[in-house]
Amino acid sequence: MRRHLPLVFFLAALAVCSGCKRPPANVFPGSEYYAKRVETFKISPEEAYDLALEQAEADNKLQFLSKKPTVATKNSYVFSMPQGSGASLQGYHVNGKTGEVRFFSQKKTVTQTR
Repeated sequence: MRRHLPLVFFLAALAVCSGCKRPPANVFPGSEYYAKRVETFKISPEEAYDLALEQAEADNKLQFLSKKPTVATKNSYVFSMPQGSGASLQGYHVNGKTGEVRFFSQKKTVTQTR
């Protein structure tokens, strides 16, 4: 019985976590997951906008900048143009923990899942 103890613990943990729901990689404003993700960031959405605006003005790419984040990825706010029920990842990404701003030209759209 003793040699099976690790297996018993593993199966118990698996049974408990089978009901766990992982948050999606990309979360949208207004969702519970977005609120929880933003709580982990050191930078507020307003501060992130100011940082993105400063960089967009310097890059002369204001057309890619929304006034509010369109989505939050694992570590970043994304300021881009809304795309129907989703958001374009082409735009300014502001790291919510460090404040680093990067422009992504990748024309990928993510959609909101319900």
